Amino acid sequence: MDYSKFQTTTDRSDMFYWQGDRPFDPIETKEIFLDRHETYDENVAKAAVSYGMQQAGKSETDAEVVHIDPSIVVGSVNIVCRAVLKDETAVIIRMHPQKIHNGYFWSESVASQIAKDNGVPTYTTYFVDDSQSKFDFDYMIMECVPGKNIRKDMWPLSKELDKKIAQETGYWAAKINSIATSGYGFFDNAKAKKEKKLAGVHTKWEEHLFAANEKNIGYLEDKQVITNEERKTIDAIFDTKKSYINCENPKLIQNDIADWNELASDDGTITGVLDWDECFSGDPIMEIAAWSLFFGGERLENFFIGYRKVIEAEGGFEEKYHIYRLRYVLSKLAMRKKKTEFTYYDTQFQRSLVNVGLEALREELTWQSTHH
Repeated sequence: MDYSKFQTTTDRSDMFYWQGDRPFDPIETKEIFLDRHETYDENVAKAAVSYGMQQAGKSETDAEVVHIDPSIVVGSVNIVCRAVLKDETAVIIRMHPQKIHNGYFWSESVASQIAKDNGVPTYTTYFVDDSQSKFDFDYMIMECVPGKNIRKDMWPLSKELDKKIAQETGYWAAKINSIATSGYGFFDNAKAKKEKKLAGVHTKWEEHLFAANEKNIGYLEDKQVITNEERKTIDAIFDTKKSYINCENPKLIQNDIADWNELASDDGTITGVLDWDECFSGDPIMEIAAWSLFFGGERLENFFIGYRKVIEAEGGFEEKYHIYRLRYVLSKLAMRKKKTEFTYYDTQFQRSLVNVGLEALREELTWQSTHH
C-alpha cells in the first residue's frame, strides 16, 4: 500500500467531521483502521511507554512498564492501552495506525490541558511523539483518569443517576464552551505543538460549518438516501438562514461528549471527559446540537439545566440550534450510509442507524418548514 497518499488526512481544512470525511476507501479503512489490532505488539507498546515517560522526566527505572492491559477493542481509530509503571503510575497510551500520521495529537493535548486548567475533569498529556523516528507510529501518553466508562460500565442508569449525569455533563460542556479560541474549525496542529495555542485553520465560521457539505449532500443524493427535492430544500434552508450563521467570539467545542466518552464515579459524579480528537473552534451551540443527536427528551432537558448554570441562552438560539443540528445530521447520515457499503461492518445495525438519521433529518426539515 502506498502510504504517502494518506498524508492529506492530517489536513482537516475540508472536513466537517474527520471520521466521516477522511479520504479512505472501504479496503483502506479496513486495512489501516479496523485491522489495526492484528499488528499490535505488546512489547513495542511497552517500549513506547517507557521511552515516552523517560522523555517526560521519569528515570529509566521508574518508567519501566511492569504491566500493560490488553488493547481496548472499541473505537475505530487508535489502539488504546492502560499501562502501569514501576513507580506505580498508571498511564494510557494511544497509538495511531502504523505509518499513517495522526496530525491532531498536539491539538488534542493542548485542548484537554486548557480545559483541565479551567477546572474541567479531564486528563493531562505526558508525551506526544509524531516523528516516527523511534517507532513507526504516532502516539501519545496520557494521565489515567479514575472512574467508570458510563456507557460500558454503568448502563442501564437509574432515573436519578441519569439525571445527575446529564446535568453534570451539561455543566462541564458549558465550561468547555466558555474557553476562548481564535480562528474557526479544526485546530492548527503545528501551532498547537509549537505555541501551545488553539487556533482554528479557517478565518470565517461558515468555512468550517460547510466544509464537506456538498460532498455529504451529493453522496446522499447519489445513493438515493435523499431525493433531489430534499436536496434543493436543504440548500434553500442554508441559503435563506445565512443571517443566523455567525460566530464573532469562537470558543472551544469538544464535539464528541457522550456517555461512551465520559468517566464517572458510582454516584454519577463526572470524573473524566475523554476523546478530544474532533474538537474545534466555533459556536458553542454546536456542542448542544451534537449532543442532542445522541440524547433527547428528558435527558436533553437535564443537560440544559446544567449548561444554563454557566451559559445563558442568546438571541437567535433556536434558529442556530436547528441549522447546526441539520448540518450534523447530514454529516452523520453520510458517514453511516458509507458504512453500510463496507461488508466488514454489521450492515444491519448500520442500516438501522441510517433510518434513525433519516428520522432526524425529516424532523429538522419539518421544523424548518414551520419556522420560515
